[in-house]
Amino acid sequence: MNPIAPFYTLAYADSELIFVTHSGRPALFYWGPKLDLLMHSFEQLAAEQHSEPPALPPMPSNVSLCPLLGDGFFGHPGLQLHRHGLAWDAAPKLVMVEKDDDTLGFASRCDQHDLELHHYIKVCAAGVISFSTEVINLANDPLFINHCAAATLSVPEDFNHLMTFHGRWGREFQTYRHQHRHGTFTLENRTGRTSHDQSPFMIVHESGCNENQGKAYGFHLGWSGNYQLRKEALAIGQNVVQLGELLMPGEVILERGETYRSPAMYASFSQTGLNGLSQQYHRYVREELKKRVPISSKPVHFNTWEALYFDHSVPRLLDLVERAAAVGVERFVLDDGWFKGRNNDLSGLGDWEPDPIKYPNGLGPLIDRVEALGMEFGLWVEPEMVSPDSDLYRAHPDWALQPSFTEPTLARNQLVLDMSRREVQEAAFQSLQRLLTQYRIAYLKWDMNRVIHQPSDTCGRAKVSLYVKAVYALLERLRKAFPTVVIESCSSGGGRADFGILHHTDRIWPSDSNDAIDRLGIQNGFSYLFPSAVMGSHVGPKKCHLTGRELPMELRAGVAMLGHMGIECDLSTLEETDLGVLKSAVKVYKDWRWLTMQGDFFRLTVEDYESACQFVSPDQSQSLVSYALLDSPARILARRLHLVGLSELKRYVLRLVWPQDAALQAQCARLSRTALSGKSLMSRGFDLPQLLPCSIVMFSITAIDDVH
Repeated sequence: MNPIAPFYTLAYADSELIFVTHSGRPALFYWGPKLDLLMHSFEQLAAEQHSEPPALPPMPSNVSLCPLLGDGFFGHPGLQLHRHGLAWDAAPKLVMVEKDDDTLGFASRCDQHDLELHHYIKVCAAGVISFSTEVINLANDPLFINHCAAATLSVPEDFNHLMTFHGRWGREFQTYRHQHRHGTFTLENRTGRTSHDQSPFMIVHESGCNENQGKAYGFHLGWSGNYQLRKEALAIGQNVVQLGELLMPGEVILERGETYRSPAMYASFSQTGLNGLSQQYHRYVREELKKRVPISSKPVHFNTWEALYFDHSVPRLLDLVERAAAVGVERFVLDDGWFKGRNNDLSGLGDWEPDPIKYPNGLGPLIDRVEALGMEFGLWVEPEMVSPDSDLYRAHPDWALQPSFTEPTLARNQLVLDMSRREVQEAAFQSLQRLLTQYRIAYLKWDMNRVIHQPSDTCGRAKVSLYVKAVYALLERLRKAFPTVVIESCSSGGGRADFGILHHTDRIWPSDSNDAIDRLGIQNGFSYLFPSAVMGSHVGPKKCHLTGRELPMELRAGVAMLGHMGIECDLSTLEETDLGVLKSAVKVYKDWRWLTMQGDFFRLTVEDYESACQFVSPDQSQSLVSYALLDSPARILARRLHLVGLSELKRYVLRLVWPQDAALQAQCARLSRTALSGKSLMSRGFDLPQLLPCSIVMFSITAIDDVH
């Protein structure tokens, strides 16, 4: 066994992490731009490891990856455990380190209390670093785990600005900024899913950091259950971030030889502002998804929900199929209402076979017509749920999660199945397998329409952690059996959006709101962590059923083009003018999805009554910029919009690609006749046309030659 070195480094691109081991506990010493290691002697590193504050015991200057109560750490411990009230003061010491080019593993052992602690760190694609922690029980007595963070990391003391993401159903991913200098900032989620209320993602940055400059760290817990995020500014001067699963009492009890491994935390560091941080996360996600579904394969959807709701009939559906194909749709998705007894949200969940009254010949004739018109077929399912009024529940009422002392409480008229039970998971798999074997289904919209507020089995044991892992296992089993089926994660909109679920799915539905104005804010917040390639974005009805707001087709379609485009309105009721606009939008999306799905994404800095973003190709030869005016502007003259991400050494020509309105095209014709340098477009910008509120414009920016 090699001796343990005083420090270890993980380097990537222009950054590096340095971990120190002098105290017998691995700790993050530094994370930032690459340093000259020759300037740091072992003696210097050792001298910086301990301090002795007044009236306090000596303590390491660097907080360990897992600070413990027994260490005298005054912040939140990274690990809380006990054996029937004893062994809370476990103190594992580092015994082994394993390292290769992009991974680092620290193994520690506590002989007094017979347990091991392992930390796993990996440099993933695009400078995203994953951290996780594992506990192993080596004793005969059970080990109760109350808390085990993925990691506890120190950040520089002057990084006291926070950005977090909050919201509600229909208005997810709203951005909030905080200044945090003292005490503890905590976010906790107990909904049993990622939640609409907040996201397991926070950004910590220095003063003056903005979208395009400054240093920032991102911290995301890839977990679809309960969690806690914490930033602590301790009085002794330590600035600490900690993320982990939020465990309920008794959720994790380890018998001898059993292990608990935390969900992974995905952290990243940017020297180029918040856009740079987002782009690193985006590249990581795209790299992961390339293993399954080509990013360029993002067909235009038609989803039946807001056209039909539960009112299904084969003739009406066949009419929608014809109309969808004529518009240019490439995937037709049959949403809720297709299965046995499902005439409203009071019944049917769990009985996953076509309703014999609505579909007397099954789904086959509908699928045949969909495919004959050149489209794929997709289907909505909610396999984790059961309706009390269903054959499944009447046969197996004990399969639902429920409190041990009272009747379960319904939410959206449904209960949650205990997916951790092998027979429940097997029944769910068999139902899905029958559907996917009997019918040619290319896509599943996997929904989860309620929180888990009574996460108990019939014995009274809390099961959120086991439940989430069981859902992951079911998805993975389904993927192996049907590797070409594309799966979307939906949870009444954006209630289950995180890297944990995204490792098993291909697309996220960010919100049930198709209101284009609200969607711009939702999609803006979503973009800090997720790329547009996994963001479902649909053209809703003229009058949004959530907000009652009526918006023009040009805006609704333009906003949908910024993500994975779909349509979710009754095509049979569209006026001919709107239908023509929609057809044009579908063509524009198809022309540019190679860039919007794979290019670098930038948020542009504008006023609150505006929204703007930009996509840039890797070679900087092509770009697409979108600008929306949401309300009456403060200025009389149109805005001058400053671009980003272009090459200063190239000349570009701008062309209005959306909307295809003759008057606007005439206003913008001058742009296509004048070549402007990238430096000019980024420093001086270009003048937008005069717009009315609730308008959107998109411009292509094409390099024609180099600046001479």
